[in-house]
Amino acid sequence: MDPLSTLKQLQQLYQAKFADLIAIHNTKNANGLETPEYFRLREEWIQAGNDIKNHLELMSI
Repeated sequence: MDPLSTLKQLQQLYQAKFADLIAIHNTKNANGLETPEYFRLREEWIQAGNDIKNHLELMSI
């Protein structure tokens, strides 16, 4: 797969992860705190951003 197609896929994944995170953001557990699912989705979104960053760094070499 060419680098631009890969970048497009990574960006779409990042946007999807962000949408999932926003959708669950207002969900709280019984104590009024974020749920474990929120933290899992947040980590996935951060990882998706790191994947884009790493790909862009490789493209610039």
